Amino acid sequence: MFILVVYVSVDNGATWIDADTPPGPLLPPGVTPQFKIVITNNGTVTLTNINVTDDVFGPIGILPSLDPGQSFEWIIS
Repeated sequence: MFILVVYVSVDNGATWIDADTPPGPLLPPGVTPQFKIVITNNGTVTLTNINVTDDVFGPIGILPSLDPGQSFEWIIS
């Protein structure tokens, strides 16, 4: 079992807002948002061969394994 959460930042990663929280951050003109994707293994067994893909950005990353209670994050622009 795992939890996958996507956060968005419009201030170069100084603050992160859950991307599912409406209305979301105000994106100033000329600013490129960053996205942080966090996967957490909330189960009791090690997860292996984790392949994270986004419907907009495409392939995000492959994680060989993730132990119970551990998290991993990717940051993309």
